[in-house]
Amino acid sequence: MTSRDASLAKAFVVFVCVVAVGVAATVYMKSRTPVEVQAESVQETIVPVGSSTRFVPVVQTSEAHSSKADKQLVLRATTRPEGETEYAFYITDMSGGSEWTLFSRTLSSGASMALPFNTWDPTDTYVFLEETTGGIPNYYVLHANGQPFANGELFIDVGAVWNVKKPGYKIRQATGWASGTLLILYTTKEDGSKGPAFWFEIPSTAILQLAG
Repeated sequence: MTSRDASLAKAFVVFVCVVAVGVAATVYMKSRTPVEVQAESVQETIVPVGSSTRFVPVVQTSEAHSSKADKQLVLRATTRPEGETEYAFYITDMSGGSEWTLFSRTLSSGASMALPFNTWDPTDTYVFLEETTGGIPNYYVLHANGQPFANGELFIDVGAVWNVKKPGYKIRQATGWASGTLLILYTTKEDGSKGPAFWFEIPSTAILQLAG
């Protein structure tokens, strides 16, 4: 082998060694490269929490004085959180300051009770109360002293008596008293036209039609 051939062989060996070192370095560096992990972006939804609201009952009061002004009938209407309203009627003795419950009822929405302006009869013996359900009025008559009637009932349901005795007419309005025992009722006919007026007698519940 000539000196020239020996130089070429030596150069070839060096070249192979350099290539081998380069390949080894590349493999080593790839093994050291970290794997990139893509994390999903999570959007956090914050739901605001409001402070709890405490329901405060709504109380409405109305009153009507007796003809002698020594007593008054008081209505307290209390609206409850579930939507119902409690109607409580009290008699207050103005001279002695005593008070007693005369009548109470709890009604759902769509029904209500009211205290008529002329609820007391002229002798202050009876009072009448108004209840409206779905736009249809009804009335209850009670002893002002809270005592029951002869049949043991605490009130006379005017509408219930009326539906049995006068099914051809509907009560439109009770306007007050013609005397200490006669409640005045105005009516409509079944076809919606104006009907006659009647007296509703207390405590017999007799119904008397007026002329005209």
